[in-house]
Amino acid sequence: MLTNLIQRIIDGMANLGSAVDRLPVSPFQSIEQLAIDHQILSFAAWLIPFPQIIALLQAWIAAIAVWYVAKTALRWAKIIQ
Repeated sequence: MLTNLIQRIIDGMANLGSAVDRLPVSPFQSIEQLAIDHQILSFAAWLIPFPQIIALLQAWIAAIAVWYVAKTALRWAKIIQ
């Protein structure tokens, strides 16, 4: 019984390790790959880089959401006040 528990813990750690390997090196890696094909939009994007602004805003919102989820989880666990 104890060996099964230890084996499940080891398997869980291995699965977590493989999930971490799938993450990108940088969340901002795809910002340079954004392109606009439409002529007017590409001119507007030359003046104000809309695709990069949207990508950075998405990354920022995701980071803030993760922070709030972690903060809420820690409060539920009564680790922080």
